[in-house]
Amino acid sequence: MPIEWPWKRWARERREGEEYLRWLNGQQRAIEAGEEIKPPWVIWPGEEPWWGGWSQGDAEPWLLDVWLPFWSKLGRGEKLAYLEKWSASPDWRHYALYLWDQP
Repeated sequence: MPIEWPWKRWARERREGEEYLRWLNGQQRAIEAGEEIKPPWVIWPGEEPWWGGWSQGDAEPWLLDVWLPFWSKLGRGEKLAYLEKWSASPDWRHYALYLWDQP
């Protein structure tokens, strides 16, 4: 069950917040259905893996509730193929394989 982040209550009062929540929930359903999730460097193009937005705002719940759960379900070979498929930069490869790849 996803965490109920405090910002979600605020976001529900705004139209764009509701649209974001529908998108976020759709991403979570896609994980449950075994679908592939687009990587952070595609969803937020131009942002580096050390960008502060990964720990604040809309990017944090997406990273924690969508991409990292998807990533953690992949085996090592699947992760390498995914990084190749999505043309991950060396910095993104490092973050994905060594900092976010916790057993």
